[in-house]
Amino acid sequence: MVTFIQIINPRLELHNYPLEIRKTVVPKTKEEKKKFNILAIPMFVILIVYLLGTITMAYSMHATRYSILFLHSFIVIMTWNIFDLLIMDWLIFCTITPKYLIIPGTEDNDSYKDYRYHINGSLGKGLILAIISITICSGVSWLILKLFIW
Repeated sequence: MVTFIQIINPRLELHNYPLEIRKTVVPKTKEEKKKFNILAIPMFVILIVYLLGTITMAYSMHATRYSILFLHSFIVIMTWNIFDLLIMDWLIFCTITPKYLIIPGTEDNDSYKDYRYHINGSLGKGLILAIISITICSGVSWLILKLFIW
């Protein structure tokens, strides 16, 4: 879905680009922010519903502890985090750098090859968001299972 958004307009994902690239272009317009939300919010909802659904289905036959659901969520979300870093960020964004990712006016910017930016994002903000997501998803899954299934 992120790639789909970037193909439509890479500026919609401007907030995820390295600072050096963001500094060389005008900030996102209100229209771009609105378009990003129209595309990103449904994507986020689909991912959350999918994760909650798969966890709930996987553990619907027998009661289990919250810690098991947390571990399951951790494995799923961290697998995505690692995939995002290695494939989406390092391989596609930094190494291949297809034209659909390049924001007009930044074609010669060396920040497209900034591997450190992406590792810092994955281990910094990405890890914090992952832990928050894991805690919420496993908690909601446990409540759904406890209240409606077990």
